[in-house]
Amino acid sequence: MRDRTFTLPELASLVDVEYRTLHTWIGRGLLAASREQAQGSGTRNVFDGGDALEAYVLADLRRAGVELSKLEQVAAELRQSRDDRAGSGDVLLINGSVSLSHREDFAEAVGRTSPTLVYDLAHAHSGLADRLEPRL
Repeated sequence: MRDRTFTLPELASLVDVEYRTLHTWIGRGLLAASREQAQGSGTRNVFDGGDALEAYVLADLRRAGVELSKLEQVAAELRQSRDDRAGSGDVLLINGSVSLSHREDFAEAVGRTSPTLVYDLAHAHSGLADRLEPRL
C-alpha cells in the first residue's frame, strides 16, 4: 500500500469522511499530503499509503467521539513516529495525553498511563486493506 497514491476525493471516499472534512483537517495541520501538496487553485494534494493510514485512524477516532483537540495530538504522534513504525504492531494510548506504544510494551504502557482509549493500529491496517481490495 505504500506505493499507492490518492487524491483528496479518493482519500475521503476511502476513509469514509466528507471531502471538506479532510480539507479542514489539512488546514488545521492534522493531515498533510506527503507526495504532493497543493500550491493553489488548479493543483492537487496527493497522499501516500501512510497518509491514508493516518486519515483512517483520525476518521475512526472522530466517529468514536474523540474531540478535535485530541485528534491534533493523535496526528502529531502519528506523524512523529511515522518513520519508526514498522507496521501494525503499534497501539495508540489516549488519555490526558496521546502516546504510541509497541505491542510488546503494551502492558507496561497501560499500567503507566491508564488510558481511557486504546486504538490498535492493526485495526486501521486491516480496515484500509479491506476497503482497497475491491478497488485493485
